Amino acid sequence: MPTRWIASKALVLIEETSSLGMTLDQAAAELVVRDRLQTIAGALRVTEAAARRYLNDDTIRDLARSMVASLAEEQPGLDLAEAEPDTEIDPRLAALAVTALSEAVLVHLANPTSVGSGLVGECIGMLSIHGTRLYQSYGADAVVVSRAWLLRAARYIESAADTLDSGGVVGTPTDLDPSRIVASFRSDAELMRAVVRSG
Repeated sequence: MPTRWIASKALVLIEETSSLGMTLDQAAAELVVRDRLQTIAGALRVTEAAARRYLNDDTIRDLARSMVASLAEEQPGLDLAEAEPDTEIDPRLAALAVTALSEAVLVHLANPTSVGSGLVGECIGMLSIHGTRLYQSYGADAVVVSRAWLLRAARYIESAADTLDSGGVVGTPTDLDPSRIVASFRSDAELMRAVVRSG
């Protein structure tokens, strides 16, 4: 895959995100473009060269707008440890979040060149914050977390699904089909977003 093509699409992504008030450097933009290209190629079962036709400048701009809109809901820059818990979730979903984030860490560690590889520390931090919320909610019928935490956790978990979709490895010995793990990640992320929407 010519890096010149990746670099040119990354510039489109940078320009569009910048126009929307979000800063993205060249290296990060190239990772996003490469990851999206690999995801498309894997989904369509075509080569990355063939998948480029589905990732034109307009598609990249749509991707940029989607990224900015998604991040805005998460309140970028907000210290989640200090964020006011404002959303009640079922203890079973709270436990599921621990499992999903932990598995996401393993996927990100096993795929150091993926976009999500930079999220390992973030995921661990999220687990630490969640542990505090679980402790604070001990004995209650619900666990209270912040909406921003749920949305960010959903994105980190979905990033692990994207990594597997683009040919990444699971990271732990398992007999499960990777497609089932991807489906589980996406289902968990959607559950978290659904709680936010319903609130």
